[in-house]
Amino acid sequence: MRLRGRNILNFCSKALHFGLFIPLSNLMIIYGNGIFPKCMLNFIFRRRNKIIEQKISSIISDYSYKTTEMDYNPNAPIWYLWLQGEDKMPEIPQLCLYSIRKFSNGHPVLVLSWNNLHEYVDLPAYIKNLYNEGYITSTHFSDILRMALLSQRGGLWLDATVLVTKPLPDEIFKEPIFSIKNKSFGYFVSDCRWTGFCMAGWRNSVLARNVYEIFCEYWKRNKYLIDYFFIDFVIDILYNSNNEIRNLIDEVPYNNENVHKLAPLLCKKFDETQFQELTKDTFLFKLNWRRYTQEELNQDSDNYYYFLKNKFL
Repeated sequence: MRLRGRNILNFCSKALHFGLFIPLSNLMIIYGNGIFPKCMLNFIFRRRNKIIEQKISSIISDYSYKTTEMDYNPNAPIWYLWLQGEDKMPEIPQLCLYSIRKFSNGHPVLVLSWNNLHEYVDLPAYIKNLYNEGYITSTHFSDILRMALLSQRGGLWLDATVLVTKPLPDEIFKEPIFSIKNKSFGYFVSDCRWTGFCMAGWRNSVLARNVYEIFCEYWKRNKYLIDYFFIDFVIDILYNSNNEIRNLIDEVPYNNENVHKLAPLLCKKFDETQFQELTKDTFLFKLNWRRYTQEELNQDSDNYYYFLKNKFL
């Protein structure tokens, strides 16, 4: 009931501040498969994205693109965030953190929480205030934080539910930017050209710096988030308007094609052949700690979850 109330409030807020089409189109895209023709959903998706990007651009209309001199660090850190602190983490984020530590390939793994993040990054006071007042959610605060860290410090950001199954290759850190990149499928603003949950870059990365500064400009002038995938819209705006950023993103090779294929298997019986096939070309997997209850995960000691738990915990 509380979630339904929050969703209704979010719908009304978006309609009030950004017009009715954006929240209505969201509902059609999410629930419209099997109801509306695919060509119609594609049209709505493209139209919605164009309107959102136009509104974002109007809010930050006087933003000036920043050029940078990027700084490569062979010992760049891996950033991991759990705002409540490591001792408050559920088991799946723990599993992912231990896998990151095991396969960090010598890179320091820095675990951030609300209590220590000020040691690593400078954020404007108004960003922190908007977060404390509830205008910025934890998810979108972490979007701001990852871009600030990559801009100011460089390294690799992995969301709390990214599982690593092999040593992280040096190429991730040697290239000016890196993200998981797949062939396009589904309705994603990014068209699968990047993923916000896995992003890497050199210190003062031209991508991270401009995304971060646009975030700051947006929240300086606005208290309401136009779309959940705001980070993807900002990157897409930069991709379409700046050759340097477009070229950097285009040069990232396709990688980790099975990134989403392990999550649905956690409660299924472990299959060694299947696991080897999944991990042949993929070493980063996106999980979801809310997808299953702990009881569901613990029902069968022969499932994938137990295999991974024995491997990493």
